Amino acid sequence: VTELKKAEFGADALWAAGFTAEELRGGKDAKKVVFTASELKTISDMTVQMLKEGGFTVTELKKAEFGADALWAAGFTAEELRGGKDAKKVVFTASELKTISDMTVQMLKEGGFTVTELKKA
Repeated sequence: VTELKKAEFGADALWAAGFTAEELRGGKDAKKVVFTASELKTISDMTVQMLKEGGFTVTELKKAEFGADALWAAGFTAEELRGGKDAKKVVFTASELKTISDMTVQMLKEGGFTVTELKKA
């Protein structure tokens, strides 16, 4: 995929040729991403679920301007949306997550949010 991108094939052309989101990313554990979530987001039938299954992280998807509700619907947990229980830098705040219709305080607590974070929400 890297060579094809260097040859100026776009993500949409490679997707149409049958490459998966994971392959377009460069692999789930790729140190260097070939196509970003922002680039793949422009493909008309690419879904957040496909990007998640392709190995994109919550941080990468938020950077591509996917909202917490879309990531929640794709199957990310409250903990993953937070950035992990012990995250030094929170990806989505409790305030952002509480707007998700079926998100509960219990889910936020289990996701690693503190009483202080929940109180601010």
